[in-house]
Amino acid sequence: MYSTSQQRLNLGQISAILFSERLMKENKVGEVLELINRYREIRYLAWLFSTREPLEEILLATPFFRLPPKASILHNPEQSFRQFSILAPVRLQQFVLDSNEKARTSYIPELSLRKGQWQESNKPKEQLRYSGVQVYDLNNYYGRMDLKDLSGMPWLSTHTIRVPLDLFTEEKLAAVLVAEKPKYEVTPIVKLNKAYFDISVKVKAGINELHTDLTEKELTQMAQEKIEEQIRKTYQTAFKEGIDIYNLGESLYRKHPHQWKSIATGKQQLVLNQDSLRHVKVEVNIVYPGRYKLHEHGESTS
Repeated sequence: MYSTSQQRLNLGQISAILFSERLMKENKVGEVLELINRYREIRYLAWLFSTREPLEEILLATPFFRLPPKASILHNPEQSFRQFSILAPVRLQQFVLDSNEKARTSYIPELSLRKGQWQESNKPKEQLRYSGVQVYDLNNYYGRMDLKDLSGMPWLSTHTIRVPLDLFTEEKLAAVLVAEKPKYEVTPIVKLNKAYFDISVKVKAGINELHTDLTEKELTQMAQEKIEEQIRKTYQTAFKEGIDIYNLGESLYRKHPHQWKSIATGKQQLVLNQDSLRHVKVEVNIVYPGRYKLHEHGESTS
């Protein structure tokens, strides 16, 4: 690069690092980070991403209105995350810290191109989007999870700002709620040398859409059941891949390190079993009904 560069290269301006899936499967991430760590110009605040698509296509994708690539989620993911907190972006610094923590699962967000959803000047406009996560630490690749299987993650993340919740009755959209900054607590329990976890989640939500006459009590009940379903589904999908997606093992390690040590097994030091996720208690409080006036009983009016 130096031999053909027409100007002095400044690698201190790098704001994102993109790994191919092949590089991760060959366990080369540690080697790349070793180089970055020794090159003083590259900062640890760069965003870290992965992709299964050709690197060139991801790097060439640009936002709308002829904005520069710096305005895309590859270089500026926080803007869209504040509005749609489905998957928290990860800085290089945080990934390295998580990778060195015992009992903690680190992941790299995966980007892909969405085709056919947007147009610019009557022409299809490809846009970057999250498509899943690659679970990895500094030296080991553990697998991949698709975005559709990660619906439970926002409810157990301290980073979540705003997340939509679609509610259905008889396979028809009944309402859309918008939850903000959910709070959660994990309680680890060990019985007969097996780890179990109780989770409580508190959510404040507003109503974005209401397509069916529902009372506040009915909406609340539907939302609580849906959130619990998403949490359990994501746990089971991750467990089948041998992944502790919620870092439940870390909560046991922090509170009862000796018990964690006697149970943890494998490269990831997992403490989970099929039934580890025991009780999931969800409390939804609808604090903003919008223009809809919800009643305790009977129909809702506007």
